[in-house]
Amino acid sequence: MLLYGCGGRTMAPVYEPGQGVAYPKPTAPKMTVEPPTISRDRWLGPAAPLYRKAKILLEKKAYRQAELSMERALRIEPKNGYYWYTLAEIKHAERQYSRSIQLCLKSKSLAGGDLNLIRLNEQLMAKSR
Repeated sequence: MLLYGCGGRTMAPVYEPGQGVAYPKPTAPKMTVEPPTISRDRWLGPAAPLYRKAKILLEKKAYRQAELSMERALRIEPKNGYYWYTLAEIKHAERQYSRSIQLCLKSKSLAGGDLNLIRLNEQLMAKSR
């Protein structure tokens, strides 16, 4: 008695010696996920509205409210060097120079290769000394 494998009715093709085996041509997989877009302000993250609010409050010399806004932004995005720099600006405006320098150093440690942020921190530290 002859049984079919897995209950299928079609037989597997039989190749004769000397015949080539036809393999399907490989195709590139279709991309189903869109690549992320890079924003112009790449350093602005999910806390950007809080950052913008703090900058406006800093210009209006509402230092306490600006500080609170930046602290909230830093709780959301603690590795953003620009946010630490902005908090250092606020402390400098409040004449808390030693705290401003400490915050600049924190910001600088997160700057990586961002030469603009490094330059901004160095300038603020020089003004705070």
